[in-house]
Amino acid sequence: MTTRILLTLFFVALILYSPWWMALTGIALGTFYFKNYYEMIVLGIVFDLLYGTRGGVMAGYGIMGVIGAFVLFVIIEKIKKELR
Repeated sequence: MTTRILLTLFFVALILYSPWWMALTGIALGTFYFKNYYEMIVLGIVFDLLYGTRGGVMAGYGIMGVIGAFVLFVIIEKIKKELR
């Protein structure tokens, strides 16, 4: 449990201080490591709140982090079921 919390805080730091691809890679690896890592979707919301565009979906794809996190979460969960 402590590892999961510390890793989530590390991912928040990655979102704040590193390029997007590094944060995405780390969060995807965390999803592989932990079972039902729903924090990934919350981190997608944090990413959108910090770096999303104004105007919502129609004006500038303001929720792409949440949509991407949800799609990636579903894909990784299916891959994990096939590997285990």
